[in-house]
Amino acid sequence: PEQAWTQHDLDAVEIVLAGQPVDKLDGVTDKEVRFAMLEAAIADNDHFRASRVELDRTGPSYMVDTLKHYHA
Repeated sequence: PEQAWTQHDLDAVEIVLAGQPVDKLDGVTDKEVRFAMLEAAIADNDHFRASRVELDRTGPSYMVDTLKHYHA
């Protein structure tokens, strides 16, 4: 994320975690735990944002749905 932010002169980088990864239905760490770890990891970086867009959506996470969300 740091390289994308720097290279493209972005205001911020949103990091999206898969809510329910379709390729890993078993053995995935709870989404709220993963989100808390992400928030802790980026806490010192004002230009990074943790997105809940896939975490709050029901059902499997598909990138196409996330892209539609951001396009809208």
